[in-house]
Amino acid sequence: PDGDKDEGSMVVGSDSDSDDHQTTTAISRRNALWSATSRETFHRLIILHKKNLRLVARDMPDKNMGDVLQYYLSVYKASRSYPILKAVMQKERERLEAEEMRGPDDGNDQYCKICDDGGELLC
Repeated sequence: PDGDKDEGSMVVGSDSDSDDHQTTTAISRRNALWSATSRETFHRLIILHKKNLRLVARDMPDKNMGDVLQYYLSVYKASRSYPILKAVMQKERERLEAEEMRGPDDGNDQYCKICDDGGELLC
């Protein structure tokens, strides 16, 4: 009947709801396969590879790209670890922007080795 809730607290009453529940259950089972070690490895790798999921999947021999993508979208983004990744990515963007603003290295020192004065030095 419409409006009844099952154990997963999803509303049951149509084939679409049943399909959604089956999909949710399948996702939950796949995510349950991630051990604490796998979750820690994922977090380390996603920061190391700067959110490049292909490289993360490559470096996790027991997971494929689908597993990594599913975990990232359905579990990791809602986790307490995600803000850490966002902060790391923001710092990386700021570093790249600062590097871009400095321009190409012209071979001149950026500080004097004698007086420690900074700037675009000619010596």
